[in-house]
Amino acid sequence: MRRVNGAGSISKTDLKRSITSDSSGSPVAVITQELGIDTAIRIVDLFAGEMIYIPKWQSICRRVRDKRIADEFTGCNYDELAKRYNLKVRQVRNIIARSRKLRKN
Repeated sequence: MRRVNGAGSISKTDLKRSITSDSSGSPVAVITQELGIDTAIRIVDLFAGEMIYIPKWQSICRRVRDKRIADEFTGCNYDELAKRYNLKVRQVRNIIARSRKLRKN
């Protein structure tokens, strides 16, 4: 039986029972209930005491799309990219401009 270090080295089973009975909806309780005790322990091991930001899926998808647009840009295919990604040409131009600015830094 694996024991978790700290606070008297409690067993994973006891820890899970205590956390899952927590009805406060704390992030640790939600992570444990949704992803399991092993994943919760790993997350705590990796990020204990740190503030982490988890973006919304929409933001992640937008970043991936923008990177693809920048990678597919040939120098004159604004219209093609706008059609492919269902954007206005102005939006594609803005994405390319941001990409160029980031590459310079």
